[in-house]
Amino acid sequence: MHHRYRKAGRGQSTLSKELAKLLYMARHQPRRDKEGYVNTFGAGHDELPPDSNRVATEIFFDTVSFLLARKISLIVEAAFQHHVWQPRMEALTASARVCFVICSVDGEIVPVAT
Repeated sequence: MHHRYRKAGRGQSTLSKELAKLLYMARHQPRRDKEGYVNTFGAGHDELPPDSNRVATEIFFDTVSFLLARKISLIVEAAFQHHVWQPRMEALTASARVCFVICSVDGEIVPVAT
């Protein structure tokens, strides 16, 4: 499993798409899981149940664990939040070789939105 650290405007979606293509790996975006979950309610983000972030996070880790258990190599494009990922890393590293790619682009090349 390869994981990309996410910071807005740094080309991570483009990079993960190209890596998946070059390495012949599936690409998983947890924000898509959350979008699907949110769309189920047909409501705005502010109107979601209070545990929505936790549920979406569990869906993401369950999905990744399911794929890894079936020996599917994948690129995961997600924000690495230490407090969310750290408790789950032992289980992930037990079933996969995990690599992190941190996206960083010179501000002169890609201007930061203000």
